[in-house]
Amino acid sequence: MTLSVSKRRQASPSGVDPHTRSLRARLRLEHLIIPALAIGLWQLASGRWIDPLFISSPSSVAREFYEVFSNGSIWPDIRVTFSQVGVGLLVGFIPAVILGNLMGLSDRVGRAVSPYLTFFFTIPLISIAPIFVIWLGIGFRMKVGLVAFIVFFLVARTTFVGMSGLNQDIVNAVHMMGAGPWQRIRMAVVPQELIWIITGAKLAVPLAIAGDVVGEFISSTQGLGFVMNNAASVLDTTRLLMAVTLLAAFVTIIVGVLSLLEHRLLGWRSTSDSH
Repeated sequence: MTLSVSKRRQASPSGVDPHTRSLRARLRLEHLIIPALAIGLWQLASGRWIDPLFISSPSSVAREFYEVFSNGSIWPDIRVTFSQVGVGLLVGFIPAVILGNLMGLSDRVGRAVSPYLTFFFTIPLISIAPIFVIWLGIGFRMKVGLVAFIVFFLVARTTFVGMSGLNQDIVNAVHMMGAGPWQRIRMAVVPQELIWIITGAKLAVPLAIAGDVVGEFISSTQGLGFVMNNAASVLDTTRLLMAVTLLAAFVTIIVGVLSLLEHRLLGWRSTSDSH
């Protein structure tokens, strides 16, 4: 028995069995093959089955990417969009985490505030944008306010859910070990709550960018939303798809970074689950 166990450990020094490694390799291959097939089909259909005016082509979009980055014309739009998104995320995220914690720590606050979070979160984005134009004008503040509004109610809800689902056995165990109130929060509450805060951030990023783009559709002279709106107005499908792809790439990268951060900070969860 001991010999067979040691052999298995030698065969999989990383602690992952060969079947799992093979499954992960197949999934990675599928993640490459499916987009490659889709891009190939798109290139084949463009100009043969469908007018390029409506779908452009991958090669045309790639050339557009090369042009806007080589001449630097896209960088001011990227800076405008992500400065608005970044400030809006900060303005909405920090108060949302504070409120979510207050709701989780106090049943009275949770019961009183929770219905309003649900109400405001379900308001369609396009319907509230004109209100922010009236309140904050058509410039930078309007986009920041719109992004902050979206982020606040989403992150507050996810943080509240995390606080409501805390494992009290862990908190009690830390308390029995002699930890004070702040030590209990740092050692037992924050690690459990962090997964919900990061999840809220991962959900908030694409919605924040969408909110900023809606604001730029309404009124802007720069930004990726402006690029998209302007391209659509002159039927420049290639430039429109370039901007859409660029936004999607940025969202994917940011969410990927947050996922790596989650894995780094919460690696203990997978270890504890395996036991």
